[in-house]
Amino acid sequence: MNKSELVKALAQRQGMTVEEATALLEFILGMIEISLACGEPVLLSNFGKFEPRTKREVTRKNPRTGEEIHVPAKRTVLFRPSPALKGRINKP
Repeated sequence: MNKSELVKALAQRQGMTVEEATALLEFILGMIEISLACGEPVLLSNFGKFEPRTKREVTRKNPRTGEEIHVPAKRTVLFRPSPALKGRINKP
């Protein structure tokens, strides 16, 4: 399922227009993004937890030239599914 399919399903299920469903989804995703950018985890009960993580800076070697390359620290997002979500996915 992609974003447009999700918007269409939300609109049908909730009896709203596609534009309203798009605005709602954009708002929710924007709030998640803002929380993660501020370093706050986002916990969605019975779904999972989005956590901002910082990867430390490292030095790597180019295998062809042997040149050392500095890779700066960066922030990323870790998603941990809840046990309830894992159970729903793994149902026979």
